[in-house]
Amino acid sequence: GSKAYLGQTEDSVVIDFNYYRADDALTPRLIQDVMEEMEQMAFVKYGAKPHWGKNRKVGFFGVKQKYGPNFDKFLELKNKLDPKMMFSSEWSDEILFGRESSKYDGCALEGNCVCSEDRHCSPSKGYFCRQGLVYTQARVC
Repeated sequence: GSKAYLGQTEDSVVIDFNYYRADDALTPRLIQDVMEEMEQMAFVKYGAKPHWGKNRKVGFFGVKQKYGPNFDKFLELKNKLDPKMMFSSEWSDEILFGRESSKYDGCALEGNCVCSEDRHCSPSKGYFCRQGLVYTQARVC
């Protein structure tokens, strides 16, 4: 395993899924619900750790707990090396400091939230917020 603060400290398996989206952000992806359910099952039920460059925001919810004390060590070093936060962004602040953005219409389609209301999906196109079929704790469009 890696000794990097946010690396995989144990032997790991990587699973990668590619899927495509329409140019219109409010058009759900093909098998949107299946992908969301697998994503939530991996990250929530089984505690998978996200790839830092290849996941949507929902993959990072609760990420601090997955890295334990190494996460705090990383933040300490980040703050020391970047005190003016020049290398920060809205995305990194949400992920690293737990500043979750507000939910908005269609946020689940882009992976910026887990739906809790139909408006987070695309009700005008027939996509509503429902529980997962296999992992029933999941909320999917």
